[in-house]
Amino acid sequence: MRGTSKGDSKEIKFDPGEACTELVLWGNGIGTRTGRIKIVTEKQTFEWGKNVKGQDSYPQDVGGGILMGFRGRASEDIDCLSSYFLKPINSIDVNVTYNKISDPTGGITSIQEGDEKYDNRDNSEPTDWTYSNKITKTVTNNWSQAATSSWGMGLKISAGVPEIAEVEQSFEWQISQTSEHGYSETSDCEVEWNMGGKLKAGEAIRVVSYYAQGNIRIQYDSTVVVTVKGVTVSSIKKGSSQNGKQSY
Repeated sequence: MRGTSKGDSKEIKFDPGEACTELVLWGNGIGTRTGRIKIVTEKQTFEWGKNVKGQDSYPQDVGGGILMGFRGRASEDIDCLSSYFLKPINSIDVNVTYNKISDPTGGITSIQEGDEKYDNRDNSEPTDWTYSNKITKTVTNNWSQAATSSWGMGLKISAGVPEIAEVEQSFEWQISQTSEHGYSETSDCEVEWNMGGKLKAGEAIRVVSYYAQGNIRIQYDSTVVVTVKGVTVSSIKKGSSQNGKQSY
């Protein structure tokens, strides 16, 4: 840090992902110092410095809105100042590799949905029976990814998602095939069944339906590829976690 601290001062604090829409600099009117700064974001406006009425302003190219820092010269005062912004971001892609699921059945609950009896014991002729129903459950997936806020835009995530599968009369977590997802997703899942048959005279059956519902948190490794204007690509490896809520 260069220069001296004297007189009044003022500071600006940025929230994670807060992007600049405007940054303007002024001189001191005689060409020897930086005179004033103005920063406008999507959430606030910051201004500090001398009265520069009638002076020329020097608007900065804010690029993608992410302020990376400043470049300048100083001794006791700020003699020269310019800004560095990240270029406009074309895309952010996250490729996910999951760690092994340590407990494939963890967090899964089997819930009874229906219980029906079909009785043909008092009849002398066969009779048909049908048992069907459809319920709707909410499915959510969230990827914890610090880059979502720090880059100031959403992510496109290439990953499988944890799903509940029936395996040998029980339920366990399995990872689906890789597809594209957003950082946070919520959707409705329809669980439907339809079965039936014929009861002979003197027969009776009981039909009980269950569905499985669960929550899981999985650790994963990811590679974040940031493509900015000018085809500049940065690759950042991160370790994070994914939360899933599913019904089967």
